[in-house]
Amino acid sequence: LAGTTYYLARRLYQGIACFFPKLKFLPILGLVGALALILILGFGRSALPFSTETKQFLGLINSYSMGFFLYLLFYTVLLDLLMLVPRILKLSISQKPLAKGIMTICVLLLTSITCIFGFTQGTKIHHVSYEIALEGKKDISDLKIVLISDLHLGSIGSEEKLSTIVAEIN
Repeated sequence: LAGTTYYLARRLYQGIACFFPKLKFLPILGLVGALALILILGFGRSALPFSTETKQFLGLINSYSMGFFLYLLFYTVLLDLLMLVPRILKLSISQKPLAKGIMTICVLLLTSITCIFGFTQGTKIHHVSYEIALEGKKDISDLKIVLISDLHLGSIGSEEKLSTIVAEIN
């Protein structure tokens, strides 16, 4: 986790510094490090001497920050890999600070859009119905089959979410 935190902080710093040249690396490292610390505290919250409410709050914060951290990492690595193409072709664009700045803006925008989409769509139940004809079989017209998947039950409203899902199925 320490290496990943440093990598993300370094890449973000390189991109942001082209717009804010007086910016220092340590504040960016501190922000990404705080995000990583939230992940560690969230995963280890059961062993901490905190109240149940505090542990639930840490679980909630951990769930959101983990998504943000992982998407930030994913998009940073993806765009770093895409930037290998101009380097291999020896195009000067890959070495320009503005390219790193634009890439960082893209990473932050893609991460934010993905997280917002996930937060808003993650609580919606999607219904899909299929009619299946079984030739040569007994009459099973009153048989109903339900398939559920990707419930993502965790620390974010699991009980309420599960109650809603059961009510929808019934």
